[in-house]
This record gives sequence, structure tokens and C-alpha cells, in this order.
Amino acid sequence: MFFLLLLLMVASCGKMILNSRGSHARELKTFEKDDRQVVFIGMTHLGKPEFFQEVKEQVDSLRKDGYVFFKEGVGYELNTSDEARDTLRRKFRQLIGFSIGDYSDKRNKSLPKYFTNGDFIMQSDSLIGLRETDSLVDMTYNELINLHEDKFGEIRLTECDFETDFFESYDCKDGNALEKSFYVVDIARTEYLLKSILESNEKKIAIVYGAGHLKWLYPDMLKAGYTYKSKKLIFK
Repeated sequence: MFFLLLLLMVASCGKMILNSRGSHARELKTFEKDDRQVVFIGMTHLGKPEFFQEVKEQVDSLRKDGYVFFKEGVGYELNTSDEARDTLRRKFRQLIGFSIGDYSDKRNKSLPKYFTNGDFIMQSDSLIGLRETDSLVDMTYNELINLHEDKFGEIRLTECDFETDFFESYDCKDGNALEKSFYVVDIARTEYLLKSILESNEKKIAIVYGAGHLKWLYPDMLKAGYTYKSKKLIFK
């Protein structure tokens, strides 16, 4: 996988940026089955420094208690050419409606304004105590685009897609996949995470993932025989 790993905002995570100390983002969610424990740390990828410090304290404590970590991060497959990366990035921009990268970067005019209007900082592994040796459990851009195109048809890049630089405001409205990222960004990645959890032999797993993914992970963990040990969740 290409070393530049980026975090993807699922729809429900974006709403949490303005309240990054909200309980949904910072309370540990615990699932148990037999002698296995799976803890979910819900992230918002933009937040106040104090939020990330609190997460780091949780990560450090769990690491001392013997947990292994599953983290997110989407990159390119090895040997993906520069041309192919450019195409994948433009297709992904059409899917989500803005250019991926550092969501606090005020130079990126494609980002929703509420991403860059505050004094938020971008999540990083070092900021929250994660390590390079922790398990990266996520899909690549190559896989996500292929999955979307297999299910919904090829993403057709338009003249506007090619003429608009990545950091410019993205006003292209003629793409056939415009803002249709829900399946690959939310559902497919959560299914990949679930499969990795169920296939793992580790007894104590801590998942550090976008908080919005819990909505999809929660019912499937219960179906897999896990008991939810925190307060019951009700999703709207």
C-alpha cells in the first residue's frame, strides 16, 4: 500500500466536528464474547487538541492493558502509477464532493466551510498515541473505486473534473457518481472492519475508527454473538 494514508469522513462524522468533545465520539464502546473483548474508540478526524489528548490517554491506557489496535487509513495499492493515482483521486472527489487530504488545510477550497472555519486540527497517529506497527485495517482507493464501479457502473470523469485543480472549489455537477460515496465509504469499509475483527485471533482488540462507523458495526457485532457492555445505543 502507498504510504500516504488518509482518513475518510463518513457522513455522520462530519456533523461531529463542531462538537468534538461529544460523548458519542469519546466514550469507549465495549463488545464481549467468551474471552474476547473489542473496544471501539469513535473518532472525529477534525477536532480540538484537548479531544485528541483525551483519546491518546485512552489509547495509552488500553495499550498498557494488553490491547492490540486496529486503525483506519486509506491509501493506494503498491505500484499504482502517478497517472492512475490522479484518476482515482478525481473519481473519489466526484464521489464525496471534495478533495481528500488534511481537512484543516485552509488552502483546500473544495472542503465544506465548517471544516476550516474553526481552530480545529487534523487527526494523526502520533497525536492519539497510535504506532506504525498497529494494524492498518482498511481498504485502498483502488479497491473502493473498483467496488463502486462493479456495483454501480464506471465513474465517468467530465471535462469539469479534469479542469478543476484539487484544491479549487469543486463545482462540477455533471458527474454520474456525484456525492454517491455512502456505500463504499460507510458500508463497505465497515464490512471489511467487521470481517477483520471476526477473523482475528486476538483476545483484546481496540478499534480506532471514525465514530460514524459504529452505527453499522453495532448490529453486526450483536448478530455475531457479541454482547454490548456499554449503555444501549439508539441511532436516528
